[in-house]
Amino acid sequence: MFQGATCPRSRKALMTDKHSLDHLEKYPLGMIILPVDNLDTALTFYRDCLGMKVKFRDQNRYCSLTSGNFTLGLATREDRITDHPTLAFHTDNLHLALDQLISRGANQGAGVTVEENANRCVLTDPDGNEFIIYQSNSSNR
Repeated sequence: MFQGATCPRSRKALMTDKHSLDHLEKYPLGMIILPVDNLDTALTFYRDCLGMKVKFRDQNRYCSLTSGNFTLGLATREDRITDHPTLAFHTDNLHLALDQLISRGANQGAGVTVEENANRCVLTDPDGNEFIIYQSNSSNR
């Protein structure tokens, strides 16, 4: 049976800790982005084989699909942000999010990438795993 990792402090201690995160911005998981070599092949698989619905497509560079409340982003080499599957978290204020995440231990890679549909930045967690924080510039979240 799976035994979850134990937290060094009790839940009660976390809830009353003066460093509680309740006052800080929360960043909902917006999507997982998969790098793909051929957008049409990947799109056909996820749409036709797994029944996902196309939410947005940017020519032959990027496509987002949905299944319930989950969004999957498919990014080709032209629009690839990282070389492996990556969690992408949404924010309404990218610069505030960057300041808060960096102050909490995230490391910023390159600068902010500004595009028509979203502004984004790649960061790493303390173990070096990349993740993305992004702010939508339109209704395509």
